[in-house]
Amino acid sequence: MNPEEKFKNDLMRRQKKDMHLKFFYEDPSRQYIKVPIFSKLSPKKHILPFRNTECLKPSCIYDIQDALDKFKDSQMSSMHGFICYYCNTFIELQKFCLDLTLKKIIDQVWERFNKINKIICNGVTIMRDGQWEPNLPEYLSKKEIV
Repeated sequence: MNPEEKFKNDLMRRQKKDMHLKFFYEDPSRQYIKVPIFSKLSPKKHILPFRNTECLKPSCIYDIQDALDKFKDSQMSSMHGFICYYCNTFIELQKFCLDLTLKKIIDQVWERFNKINKIICNGVTIMRDGQWEPNLPEYLSKKEIV
């Protein structure tokens, strides 16, 4: 197995549920967080979402391909680190985990709203109690007033 395949397998084994809860623990007054369902490096692509345990913002989302590209850029060292594109914190490749909760949400959004050639939803709002709702364009999110 080559180093890239080994790193990918290691990444896929590192999985965590409810990684977003960290942001609620850090700020008890926070009632919700807004989370993108795309990464800056993989815009408009159905991503496999990874978070770094050291990142500071809910928007710090990376696709598996983003992490693999960083691994290649580091001359195949999982000990490599870089500055997060979102929160400007130094993060290490070995501290990435697959966010299982966000993966489930993203899969549901793609099943219901997004298609490869038509992106309707580009983020979600996750409430403190775990409920979530898609961030939809105004023309789709308006509710009928009775």
